[in-house]
Amino acid sequence: MPALSAGGLRRLAVVESEDLLNRVLIEDAYTTPVHILNIEFKRFADLPAARAWACS
Repeated sequence: MPALSAGGLRRLAVVESEDLLNRVLIEDAYTTPVHILNIEFKRFADLPAARAWACS
């Protein structure tokens, strides 16, 4: 993620699975980098909403 941040990434929209175990495992992968870097982060249930937010 540092390369994405250096490349200008400002927002990270994550479309979450309905499966609890999947959400927990995936969250572990991005929680620490998002808190360290200056990236706005938001979770979504559907792709169109995530895409609209990330591109705004």
